[in-house]
Amino acid sequence: MKIKSLLTAVAFVAIGLLVQSASADFTYDGSDTTPWSVDRYAPNLFTSVTFPPSQSAYAFGIGSTDDAVNRPAAYSAPFYNTQGVKTSVNGTTGAWSYSADLYVTPSMLAGTYQPLSTEMWPGTGVNSGYYVMGFISGVSARSYGAAAVASSQIEVFDDTTGLWSYYSTAGMVVGWNQLMVSYDGAGTVNYSVDGSILTSQGSAITSQDPSVADFSTAYLENYNFYQAGNVGWPQAYNTYWTAVTASTGLSVVPEPTTVAVLGFGGLASLMAARRKRK
Repeated sequence: MKIKSLLTAVAFVAIGLLVQSASADFTYDGSDTTPWSVDRYAPNLFTSVTFPPSQSAYAFGIGSTDDAVNRPAAYSAPFYNTQGVKTSVNGTTGAWSYSADLYVTPSMLAGTYQPLSTEMWPGTGVNSGYYVMGFISGVSARSYGAAAVASSQIEVFDDTTGLWSYYSTAGMVVGWNQLMVSYDGAGTVNYSVDGSILTSQGSAITSQDPSVADFSTAYLENYNFYQAGNVGWPQAYNTYWTAVTASTGLSVVPEPTTVAVLGFGGLASLMAARRKRK
């Protein structure tokens, strides 16, 4: 009876640890726009498409009809140059990750397509931090009066300083590239490209954003650069996103496979001990 009780206890411990591992709150491949609502100002285009190579994706467009001079007066401020969508995340408090795959064309990577800036970011709690990560091309910086320049960069907004930082796109490829923002549950937010950490924000995060562990809203956004002084630029552009994934409920525990091995290893040891006694 004692051996049986111990076997049951080990099994429940293994299962319990597995439950604490990462769980996907959602993954959207771009085939359904209904979970999303407007954030700040409606983009010119947000629809589902099939994008090469036969991949469902969100086509996300900016147009001149939604620029600062054509929007209603109440929406003419630079704040509404950021045009996008958002959706709720129903995760638990703790570590989390938010990732999405962006399609990068040759001209986007070279910075010769036209000025564009497309971002994804996870909103946290009531006093949300701005953990914004994106791809910027054809301009020197993400600002209303940015100067045109043939370059592309990864952009990261530093929530502790309120400033943008820019990083090389040398590791990116023509095609789908994954951008990810993640919180480790212990005070550090990491920004990754295709699985490799690009930069991290640490010490000041939890003091500045006490709700950093509460990933509650996922955003996708494009920036409308047009203004009267930029009339020489092409006005409309589209970006394409897929595999938009929010994972929450992460815990600092071994990987599920490791936990399983430990759990079943414990079961095997107890069973062996029981056979030896017999």
